[in-house]
Amino acid sequence: EGSDKERAVRYDSYDFETGKHIAFAKPEAQIAKSLFRPCLDFFKDRLREELRDGEQRNTQSKYPYMPVRLDQRYGLSPAVKARGQTFQIGRDSLSRNFTVSRCQVIPIPSAMKRLVSEGKPWLLDISYKGPHAPSVATGDFYDKIWDARDNLFVPPSINVEHLQNSPYTAYKHGENLRDPDIVKEWMVSYYALIEEVDYYVGEQLRLLDELGQRNKTLVIFTSDHGEHLGSHGRVEKKSFYEEAIRAPMILSLPGKIPAGKIINIPTSNLDLFSTILDYTGNSEFDKSDGASLRRFVEGTNMNEHFDDEVAFAESDFRVPDINGSLGELEKEPHLMVVKGDYKLLISKQASIQTKDVLFNLKNDPFEMENLVGDNGLSASDDVIGKAEHLKALAVEWMKRNDGEKKYFSDPAQNDGKGMGYIAEVDARRTWRQLPIWISDSSIEFGQPVFKDGYYERYEYLYLGRSLVGSLDVTSINVIGADSHLFELDGFEGGNIEGGEYRRVRIKCRSSTNKRVKDASIIIAHSEGDDKTIRLEKKKNI
Repeated sequence: EGSDKERAVRYDSYDFETGKHIAFAKPEAQIAKSLFRPCLDFFKDRLREELRDGEQRNTQSKYPYMPVRLDQRYGLSPAVKARGQTFQIGRDSLSRNFTVSRCQVIPIPSAMKRLVSEGKPWLLDISYKGPHAPSVATGDFYDKIWDARDNLFVPPSINVEHLQNSPYTAYKHGENLRDPDIVKEWMVSYYALIEEVDYYVGEQLRLLDELGQRNKTLVIFTSDHGEHLGSHGRVEKKSFYEEAIRAPMILSLPGKIPAGKIINIPTSNLDLFSTILDYTGNSEFDKSDGASLRRFVEGTNMNEHFDDEVAFAESDFRVPDINGSLGELEKEPHLMVVKGDYKLLISKQASIQTKDVLFNLKNDPFEMENLVGDNGLSASDDVIGKAEHLKALAVEWMKRNDGEKKYFSDPAQNDGKGMGYIAEVDARRTWRQLPIWISDSSIEFGQPVFKDGYYERYEYLYLGRSLVGSLDVTSINVIGADSHLFELDGFEGGNIEGGEYRRVRIKCRSSTNKRVKDASIIIAHSEGDDKTIRLEKKKNI
């Protein structure tokens, strides 16, 4: 900062008139915003503008494309105006040299060479528009997928009957989204746009090699969201379904990140800033809410202070009006929690009339069976225990990230309505109330960390009461031949009032990384038979 210092952030672009690359400190010229239009305008004499039979005009490029059946103007006169870009789908008339992705990568070689030549640590952010609406893909990538479209997989969730027990609704004009063959035609365009991005990422990695930078450069490939592609009768994003909320997360740093390693722990893009600072030796500057993913790459996460292998997301599309009012919350879930096989979607307002959702992703990978919602009052004790468990994780996450502005606890953050999001979520309960609930009937310990001659790992047991009244927990003990490997702390016994829960931290510490064969937690309480929770640790995780 300051006039006597060089601005750290620069923007790279390209001047088609002069054939020169441009690097500038401020984006006021708006050249950085998009190279697509200037590129097409400069080469317009080489591009076909007239429409042929069946073609429509792409409202982004202004050039022809051949629509597929899902396209909003398929079979209509070219005079019909398009309603947005979502349902502009098909094969582009533009060659691969004139696509959005191609125009965006033009400045990259020059930018990378400039950064390397300066001899300083550098960061290059490359952002692609694709894959994104309009889903119009160039023939070089489109045609080979089109020829193989019959082999594309369409999920059973395009049948939308399961949405009767969901807070989400199908797209109102989406009858064609129920037809697998029509959906496959859309997939051709979407996958072709992905393959085009993949091609240019390959070019950039080869350039890193040529510049001698590959072995000392952290490369991160990710995205902000996925695409429903007709699943659950929906398009684009704006849900917590797997198709929309999951995105690629690929990290590469030779010598630091093992090639081919797969980490099956849910994470968040919120952690990327911390990850970059960590791997570049700048963690001292990290003031973000995220945490470096290095703990998973190197297997150093022990879960010592809280369950750190959980993914959270929040959805709230409200913006203040002219008077500063946010208005009412949407009647769709606002919070997502993913832990192990389970995913909870819940509103952050206690009284809002909408369905909450619990999925078992292992048994129901296409998310078609909501275990709560309409089933909440008849759900099993195990299901209710898991819903309460994930809700408790959401409450704890909000408390950890409340911040100085008390975003999750101060009602002022919601126009003064309600009790604050933490209290609202804690009070929300759209399923059967129980005199006692427990989070798990068995707990499998994750990968231990070898520390001071021992393998060490922590997991957590949650228990509570949702029914009015008081639960008396008289004892919590570990029994079995392997019980000496475990220690309990946190809640050790006492009263739990209706609507409250407690957390027990379980420490596993062993000189050898052997499988646990015989260990269980026994909870003695005032509401009937003891609760038994089996403890499991596999050998050499």
